[in-house]
Amino acid sequence: MLSILDVPPSLCPSPPFPYPGHQRGPMIEEFADQYLRTCAERTTQWPLERAWTYVPAYWTNHACWLSRQRRFARKIAAWRMRRFLQTLPAGRRYFTVSQHDDGLAQRGAYQPNRPIYEFSAGGVGDVPIPLLCDLHRPIPKRRDIRASFVGALSTVTHRYAARDAMAAALAGRSEYLIRDVTPVWGDVDSRSLAEKSAEFIETMCRSVFALCPRGYGKTSFRLYEAMQLGCIPVYIYDEPWLPYADAIDWNEICVLVHISQADRLHDILSSKTDRDIAAMRNRIAELWPDYFTLDGVMRQLPRYLNAAASGRLGRPKAVDRMLEVDDAA
Repeated sequence: MLSILDVPPSLCPSPPFPYPGHQRGPMIEEFADQYLRTCAERTTQWPLERAWTYVPAYWTNHACWLSRQRRFARKIAAWRMRRFLQTLPAGRRYFTVSQHDDGLAQRGAYQPNRPIYEFSAGGVGDVPIPLLCDLHRPIPKRRDIRASFVGALSTVTHRYAARDAMAAALAGRSEYLIRDVTPVWGDVDSRSLAEKSAEFIETMCRSVFALCPRGYGKTSFRLYEAMQLGCIPVYIYDEPWLPYADAIDWNEICVLVHISQADRLHDILSSKTDRDIAAMRNRIAELWPDYFTLDGVMRQLPRYLNAAASGRLGRPKAVDRMLEVDDAA
């Protein structure tokens, strides 16, 4: 029921740099490839009701590698990706897993000749999945900060409305900590990665809430790093990108704040009682293994593929086109 498409090695490069900076293990696209190759051999691990073909390209590694190449090399590599996506065999249901904020299509640069059902951690695709990274090692600290944010409020090329709104709403309030830190590839903050990571972890472990505004993408690694480090995430968004909305009540594990309500952040967080916070921490701990680990994510995918093939999902456009595939495939 599960088959894996042959993908040219050039579309599965190694990551050109770690992102986030502490990342050393596989990201979700690489992990999915390893996991599903095992499942293809042991089909009982993945209970699919219809046949699906997995496209194991490393969309994020490829996009990041491309950004480091000279103009001619970029053109050749992009052409190879387009050619591959324009020659997908007919008669199959395709799916893939992507992490990149711009998804597999890269803002329209790539257009597959067949619909590919996209599980997306970055915010562009058919079904949201968590944006996960390597675990941090928590340290015992007294939680004396109500809410914190340690990260880039902007970059050289982008300003982020949700982060600006967050910083403006909490400016001048001593119970909050907002520290603008240049990204790991920046040249303004000259501290080492180890120093930046240590500050991030210590601040998280001192915080009751972790402010998780969207940046370039619709979501943030910080949302899940917060859960892992014992904080209650505060997701500040304009277009929500939350996984498992059919199975999880996100209000039980997260404070959801639309950007239009960012000026009320202090009031919203002040309204949460110790009992509310304890209940949210307990619920996060219950859900973590099955929903917010790499293994857990992969175990969730078959029910979405089964629902998509039978039309039980919300029927994004890609699914409508997929249902035209001959069921005999």
